[in-house]
Amino acid sequence: MDNALKSWSTTLLVNTDKTNTIDKVILPNSVLEVLISKNLTLPSPLTFVLINKRNNIKIYSGVSEFTAEENEIYLSDTMKNALNVQNFDEIFIRMVELPKCQHVKLEAMSPNISKISNIKALLESYLRKEQTLLYLGQEINVKDWEYSHKFIVKELKPENACIVIDTDVEVDIESAENDTKGFELNNDTRNSGNTNSTKFNKNEIIELPIILKSGAKSINYSINSGMTKTFTIEKDDYYYYKVKIPIHSYICIQIRLSQGDINLYYSFNVEKPDIHNCIGYNVDSTPDRQMIISTEKNVDNFIYFSLQGYSETSTFDISIQEVDKMDNEMNTDDTNINKEINDDKKNDPDYTLCEHCHQYIPSRSITLHSAFCARNNIICEQCNKVFSRNEYPEHWHCDIEDNLKCKYVGRVSDKEKHIAICHSPILCDCGITLPLPEMVEHHRSEQCPERQIICRYCKLKVKAGNICTNLQDVLKGLCEHEAECGSRTIICQQCNASVQMKNIQVHGQLHIMEKKKPPIILCTNKNCSHYKDKKFQNVTSPNSINYLSHQTKGLCATCYGLFWSPRHEMTDAYFSQGILKQYHKQLTVGCGKEFCTNKYCCTSKDPTIPKPMNPTESALLSLELTKKSLSKASHPQFHFCVFEKKNAEQRQIAEEFLVPMNYSIEWCIKALVSVQKQEIEAMTEKEDDDSFSMLVPERTPEEEKNYLVSKSMDWLKINALPIDK
Repeated sequence: MDNALKSWSTTLLVNTDKTNTIDKVILPNSVLEVLISKNLTLPSPLTFVLINKRNNIKIYSGVSEFTAEENEIYLSDTMKNALNVQNFDEIFIRMVELPKCQHVKLEAMSPNISKISNIKALLESYLRKEQTLLYLGQEINVKDWEYSHKFIVKELKPENACIVIDTDVEVDIESAENDTKGFELNNDTRNSGNTNSTKFNKNEIIELPIILKSGAKSINYSINSGMTKTFTIEKDDYYYYKVKIPIHSYICIQIRLSQGDINLYYSFNVEKPDIHNCIGYNVDSTPDRQMIISTEKNVDNFIYFSLQGYSETSTFDISIQEVDKMDNEMNTDDTNINKEINDDKKNDPDYTLCEHCHQYIPSRSITLHSAFCARNNIICEQCNKVFSRNEYPEHWHCDIEDNLKCKYVGRVSDKEKHIAICHSPILCDCGITLPLPEMVEHHRSEQCPERQIICRYCKLKVKAGNICTNLQDVLKGLCEHEAECGSRTIICQQCNASVQMKNIQVHGQLHIMEKKKPPIILCTNKNCSHYKDKKFQNVTSPNSINYLSHQTKGLCATCYGLFWSPRHEMTDAYFSQGILKQYHKQLTVGCGKEFCTNKYCCTSKDPTIPKPMNPTESALLSLELTKKSLSKASHPQFHFCVFEKKNAEQRQIAEEFLVPMNYSIEWCIKALVSVQKQEIEAMTEKEDDDSFSMLVPERTPEEEKNYLVSKSMDWLKINALPIDK
């Protein structure tokens, strides 16, 4: 920090009527003007020491803005308490330079510390929004969804006041002695099979056991007597329950009424849900009920539900069980089972479909069955279910349309209760009034700004906020909080670029696409390893980048130079003659290079190649090779000898050792070239170090090849994807 800034100080008056909402000071605009006049480039962040002249109490602080009245300073309530200020106390303020924090020890003063599900994310969020720095003895109040947690800074490194933004901090947390008390819930259910009804305090939250699935599948999930609880409840009273549940599964709440009637409401975040604050409900009047609930949207490891007495006195059994899948029509009725059985006979010519009960009946008895069925059964035209004529008068569909058509199906005796509960307006916490079905199915689960979510970025339980105005955020399914929280940047581990957290997934997909796409264009000579880099347009062969193009049939400058002559125009006919002559020369004379492995060269070290052919045979084979090379205009392939040992060996190593590992030849060549380039750069840096050259012995050719293959495989694993992916 500049000495002129370090020497700056002033005295301001505290206005206790003005309060900053975060633990930073608000200063007058004149302070900023003075600081800029001393140094146009201000340090970031700006940090100050504050001293109350009346009692000499000292604290440290950052600044949030410069909008205070002239000669006044605005403090947060926490800072006022720390300085023990009174109205218009004089505060001495001086700019200081503080180091980045490395370690902090916090003492937790709150008994609710054990209820924080993700304390790391909570502290990160608090420090990012509220604090610029920490100092020894500072009291901080961290708020989550339900509680406020008090911490005191007990230890800091490297100094007694440190900056906590743009740095990684090691945090230790210790609890105050005798400040919390341990307790244990008794969940032993071995002796809970008695059916004596139990009464609890109506404000008590009762924890119930859950039967985890054992792998067996069944259609009717019967109540297990060893895990059943029996309760008695009075009208309009509530029992509140919570159940620890597995995530990404389905649970079945089973209720069996022996007397009266009750309503059920559930939530994943509200501990005492009711009709005004729930995300699901069951207000049927049937004595036996099963409610299947998905835990996909669970924000805790618990589901909370309440049972409300609807009649004068109600007695019921309840149990909770994990099940295999969602099935809203799962019940004790055998209609669905019989339908599945009869559907197996759909294509059987000996069975006929009865139009009265929709069952497949043996053809020989269909006439008698149809007559009987017409007299005794009837089909509901709305839900297409079959009822006996005695049962049908009790069957009822709700036809009330609010903003949405009601889908409720029940009994006529349920009508009055259903209309009173489901079609009376309900006031949401956000101020919107809607009927219960629409409130639960759409508003509270998708639209309400007061709904609770777990932020996918900070991992905290927060209010969702309003609908995003940014179309990209809407398409990503982000709420207002997540759109703001996800705007923070992180460093991509692959390219070191700063990327917004909400865009990191798309950014990662771009890297995957880059890995799938070959980065180079290889020379079309199958024995050459020269290439043109697609990104930088540089050619690893001599001369211009115009080579490896359509005009040169994709050949590099070296391979194209076999035919090029300044005295002739490179027409297709002349080019074809040159190819024919080159093939004929390779088959009859050869290139004479000891490293050559070209299968169409008679001096190649490949043992499958025959000795020099006679002129007639070589002419015929040369003509055939020329036709094959030029038959695919868009993807020509040539088999010419190369005259550089390194060029030939790169191609040989790539095809023999790297391509079998399921990587494309382009990526394999790129890997070899990159590894060799890194090796040259490393050796260049240390070429003046005599001790280094003495310690590193030269590798044999075989060791060099194994080294290149090993390093190239490491490079491919990081930068490329196998062909099958």
